[in-house]
Amino acid sequence: MGWPAAALIHFRRALAVDPSAIEVHFNLGNTLREIGALDDAVAALGRAAALDPGHIRARTDLGVALRDLGRTEEALATSDAAIACDGDYTDAYWNRALSLLLSGDFERGWPAYEWRWRATAMTTRNLSAQQWDGDGPAHAIAPCRTRPWRLPAVHPLRATGVGKRCHGDGRVSGAARRQGGKLRRGLRSLTARRGAAAV
Repeated sequence: MGWPAAALIHFRRALAVDPSAIEVHFNLGNTLREIGALDDAVAALGRAAALDPGHIRARTDLGVALRDLGRTEEALATSDAAIACDGDYTDAYWNRALSLLLSGDFERGWPAYEWRWRATAMTTRNLSAQQWDGDGPAHAIAPCRTRPWRLPAVHPLRATGVGKRCHGDGRVSGAARRQGGKLRRGLRSLTARRGAAAV
């Protein structure tokens, strides 16, 4: 028996003793999300958030599970509620940015995507030069014009974590694939705009 299965048994036994145990609901939800049982994860995380509306991690992780299911509008609403609960919790902004991009709202999504540098899931690199913000003098980006700008060879579902182990066996759900297609179209649109600007 692997650790997720053993953990699920213990969490459910604990809830049989105390159904109001907030942290148990929270841990149960994240374990279910880890194995791809997303509907059950949403239920458990939603229960944790309902029991403690101030549980910022439960609200944020509920938004992640909803996003993984392709329910981006609900994910956005949940992220907004998490931000209202704690305006300093960067992961809530990061999750909101991903939901905006997956919903096709690139106008708001790309600027919000800058929150990735502050999210706990991202590793900050120690660079010797100042981070480029997309703007700058022509000579600074001229060398890049010698070769066509191409999309990175990273599947958007892998890059964002959307659909990760949606079925628990490595397959990606249809909803996640549709959301990934929206993200790919957005990246192509961005590529086209950058290419036009470089001419």
